[in-house]
Amino acid sequence: MKMMATRKRSIQDEEETSNERLEIKVRGPIQLDNFSQMPHDCLLDILERVDHNDLDEMCTLNRRFEELSILSRSRALKAKANDLVITQESPTLFHFSIHYHGDQSYYMTLSPETKSVLLKAKRRQAARRKKYSISPQQEDLLQTNSERLTNILQRFDIAICTFKSVCIDQNILKLIELICSSPSLFSLKVDDCFFRKQYVEKRFLDALLFTKVDTISLGFHNYEAQVVTQDFLRVYSNIVHLP
Repeated sequence: MKMMATRKRSIQDEEETSNERLEIKVRGPIQLDNFSQMPHDCLLDILERVDHNDLDEMCTLNRRFEELSILSRSRALKAKANDLVITQESPTLFHFSIHYHGDQSYYMTLSPETKSVLLKAKRRQAARRKKYSISPQQEDLLQTNSERLTNILQRFDIAICTFKSVCIDQNILKLIELICSSPSLFSLKVDDCFFRKQYVEKRFLDALLFTKVDTISLGFHNYEAQVVTQDFLRVYSNIVHLP
């Protein structure tokens, strides 16, 4: 009797173990994302139907697509950006935040210590900056960061742009001219900015006249309050169609 009871218990344990294993085997595939591998499996199924010569041709597609993508960038569509805020944290440190694809907010910091990484973040307010000087050693780095920022912003069609605490020089002017060329731009704001050299003022005003933007807000340091002259206002009023 004991032997039979032990045997029944052993059989019952084996059945339970088998059921558990069966249950695991059944539940396992259900928890997997089978669709994530579908593009890979479909492409693999197609490639397995061709010969080696065709596969050799396929290996060169990546390089061809890269060459074509470079040629097509000048005509490629740009992402619509609702709001762009550019702040100069230091002589060689730029920070910008941009809103696009709805309410998404992104920022990028360009500095010699960190790489250019696009991250999701909350918008932060820029503190008022005092006018600072740029050493000759920082000149090349400032130009490099300005060029990097310009290359990034070439991807966007900007509607609203704000410069905060930015030292406007020939490098920033290139960036302003790029933004002013955006066909969707209707508001440009300059907040607590200053000119590094006086000769860039005319080029800055020429960029504003070129864009024909509907709304312009200019805020400079007190000693540069006369940057907008009566002649500029007269010309601007003639080229901008007021409601």
